[in-house]
Amino acid sequence: LSLGSPPQTLEAIVDTGSTLTAFTCAGCPLGECGTDHGVFDPEASATATRLACDDAACECGSPACACGEAGQCAYRRMYAESSSTSGVMVVDGLSLPPGLGGGNATASTARLAFGCATKETGSIHAQPAAGIAGLGADGVGFVDQLAAAGVLARPAFSLCLAPPGEGGAAPAGGGALL
Repeated sequence: LSLGSPPQTLEAIVDTGSTLTAFTCAGCPLGECGTDHGVFDPEASATATRLACDDAACECGSPACACGEAGQCAYRRMYAESSSTSGVMVVDGLSLPPGLGGGNATASTARLAFGCATKETGSIHAQPAAGIAGLGADGVGFVDQLAAAGVLARPAFSLCLAPPGEGGAAPAGGGALL
């Protein structure tokens, strides 16, 4: 996924059991986040905004966001295998490929609210990807946000899994590849 301006390209694992999308944040204290992957640096993006507690986009689904330090919108997620991620919520542009969701034939950008992790534990700490894309349906999931922005015709996706290098795909919102 490419986030920000200029784009920062990061890999994310796909999680159909959760709704929050989150990436390791630059500046995460040493030892608190994984180091075998890239990080999202909100300071390096001209379009990133850290969300305040009273911002309408301070939505985390369940459990709800909390009000953190300096009035920032904060999140915390625990996963079934006992790993966790926590940090602050950020909004930035997600660069999209041409024709996503059967829409525009040109590349576009959609605003995406996501977590910027300042602490990770368990297997999420050790994963080789920089983040997690929450595909669950509750209005704030990755696909739900793209549908609400009008990028996808409807909040739907499918996965076509294949061995590495053999062409798996993630059709979204009406057939285009994500």
